[in-house]
Amino acid sequence: NASPTLPRETPIPTPDVLVVNRSEAEQLTGMADLSAQELARALIARDAASTAIVTDGGHGAAAADRQMTLSERSAAVEVVDTTGAGDAFAGALAAALARHDDPRRALGCAVAAGARAVTQRGAQEQEPAVRAALQREDTPARIGLKTIDLREER
Repeated sequence: NASPTLPRETPIPTPDVLVVNRSEAEQLTGMADLSAQELARALIARDAASTAIVTDGGHGAAAADRQMTLSERSAAVEVVDTTGAGDAFAGALAAALARHDDPRRALGCAVAAGARAVTQRGAQEQEPAVRAALQREDTPARIGLKTIDLREER
């Protein structure tokens, strides 16, 4: 996670997976007014990571690597407080990848955890949001996108 963002001139080691929000992606790429998918692809084109994930608030998130791009929409929820949403997203993503979920399901679990986290006030314990997201049964249908193995050593 690149939060807080560093000036673009500051060299950082290239991570396997980079998770940033829209404003961080815009700052890192120097580009604005792009979709989350386009920002993720721009990060990959700049060799910012092997896999780039851009969160986009209530719109969901997008992931990209050199072979593919995928996105997951967020469920419509009543937003009470956004504190902790990014942490819930990152925690669910890490847990899903650690249990070897495919990338689409991992991204879906992360988006679901972030969405659930914003329905409560404050930076409360995010474990219930992450646990509920990881128990999702509604794995998104494949839509002909090539998937990536985020577990592969690069």
